[in-house]
Amino acid sequence: MEYRILGSGLDIRADSGECIAVTRPQSRQLVSVLALHAGETVRADALTELLWGASGLKNPGKALQQAVLVARKLVPAHFLVTEPGGYRLHLGQGDYLDLCQFEQLTARAERTRPADLRAAAGLFESALSLWGARPLADLPSTAAVEPLRQGLLAQRREAREELGSILLDLGEHGHLIAKLRRWLAEDPYNERHRSQLMLVLYRTEHKAEALALYDEAVDLMGTQALLGPSLQRLAQQIIRNEPCLQQGFTLRAPTASGDHSSSAPSPLPSVGLSRRTDSAGDCWTPTGIDVSRPSPARIYDWFLGGKDNFAADREAGEAILKAAPHGIVACQENRAFLCRAVEYLTARGVTQFLDIGTGLPTQNNVHEVAQRHCPRARIVYVDNDPIVSVHARALLAETDNVALVKADLRDPELILRHWRLQELIDFAQPVAILLLAILHFIPDEDDPHVAVARLLAEAAPGSYLVVSHGTADAGARTARAVERIYDERASASLHTRSAAEVNRFFDGTELVRPGLVFTSQWRPPCGALTVQPAEAGLYAGIGRKPLSSEVKRSI
Repeated sequence: MEYRILGSGLDIRADSGECIAVTRPQSRQLVSVLALHAGETVRADALTELLWGASGLKNPGKALQQAVLVARKLVPAHFLVTEPGGYRLHLGQGDYLDLCQFEQLTARAERTRPADLRAAAGLFESALSLWGARPLADLPSTAAVEPLRQGLLAQRREAREELGSILLDLGEHGHLIAKLRRWLAEDPYNERHRSQLMLVLYRTEHKAEALALYDEAVDLMGTQALLGPSLQRLAQQIIRNEPCLQQGFTLRAPTASGDHSSSAPSPLPSVGLSRRTDSAGDCWTPTGIDVSRPSPARIYDWFLGGKDNFAADREAGEAILKAAPHGIVACQENRAFLCRAVEYLTARGVTQFLDIGTGLPTQNNVHEVAQRHCPRARIVYVDNDPIVSVHARALLAETDNVALVKADLRDPELILRHWRLQELIDFAQPVAILLLAILHFIPDEDDPHVAVARLLAEAAPGSYLVVSHGTADAGARTARAVERIYDERASASLHTRSAAEVNRFFDGTELVRPGLVFTSQWRPPCGALTVQPAEAGLYAGIGRKPLSSEVKRSI
């Protein structure tokens, strides 16, 4: 039997190579958790804590028995062993678990490195190839599992750092740049990756881009004092074109004590990124940002299954789900509406998109959907969250015709005159203005309707306005409870609005059919409504700014 848990989901294969499909999520999570403890008995009470945590499940013991029963119907019975008080995943001598393979390969690489750099690099490459784009996807998102997940991700991070160091020593710069860009996009607080990429860019005659990476850290944190001295020193060496940076130069890994030596550099206009692990297992926490206060962007990221969130965000998300059990469904439907809206617009010839309040990057981002249908599409993202900014900049570093502007919807003039927007967006031609799940974080006293009207005034006839907005119309009591959670905990308060109030944002446009409806009702795939309107929780609509010669009509 083969078990793979490091990829984008649990993958089980029989000795014949046939894939064994385990479709029930609870059973997939059960096998994944047992695989983490391969060969060891896991107590039933510990399993229920790992699988469901404090979810409020009425009978977790019965749920565990059902998950075991379903798994045993698919996996040969002797592989899922019942032990006194618990369960064990049996792995015989001929069985395979990708986690064990990863640990064996990295251990061999470390032993091989002193004698043969190239062989060690190959072993690290093989170990890292076992990981998928969305690793450990079938591990449950519970407080008990999170330290295990973070421990595994730390092992992967260490293997990446060691491979980067070896490839630098070997001078394989071209092979390394793409890897480091991808790794830094996933782990933007990793100073060692940032240093490695800065050095390899400098060696390949991209000094300005190397220093831009340093400036990117400035934008994230805003204070030099917290930045690791090794990274500061490297930036000064790059500025001075020191000969020691050429082949043979060794980057020093940041130390736990902070690496404050007597040769620490003089201040640069910099920021701080610090690695630490808190009690919830969060790694690479930005020390200049109060992550004890939930952020709407990070709560939304948690709802969508992302990893760019912290303990406070998850706790707020769990509180929201208690008040509104359909919260995750609402976020998923909002994301699905975004994809359908972008597909609708590209099909009508729109090639310019201004996405304000973009949030943390996830799957099916606007540029991915738009450029899949129209490769020449140009997209500008706008957000004022510093963590969103650093993640998006790293992710978009190698993406053509896409830019990020750090700005606030409440200042439309700043957005409109930003040089990056003016470089990519031609307001003399139709543009799609996307305001998804953002307007309900702006109170009436900040005049969100005026801000939207200003953006529309700049847009050419034939442009589109896309809006999704939270409402209390489908359940006032639930909406008020969620509003209180945001008011009391989050960095931005929530302001739901009625259909009439949301409709006002479309003043000066013609609503596309079916008009202003709940997200699940806006042109669902194949016309099938899979989620009830009350569960969707957000209104959605698209308005088109009419051509001067057109008579107002429904499109």
